[in-house]
Amino acid sequence: MKKQSSVKKPQKPADGNYRVIAGSFKDKANAENHVKALKKKGIEAFIDVVR
Repeated sequence: MKKQSSVKKPQKPADGNYRVIAGSFKDKANAENHVKALKKKGIEAFIDVVR
C-alpha cells in the first residue's frame, strides 16, 4: 500500500497575483505601524497572528 503525503502542494493563483511577506514583528504596535506605512503607499496590507 502506497503512503499518502500529508504535505499539500501550493495552489497557483489563477490571475497571477503573488503575496509577499513584508515583515515579522514581536511587538503588535510595530506591526500596526508597518501596516499603516504600507497602506499610506497604496499597498494592501494586513496583520496575520502566528502562534
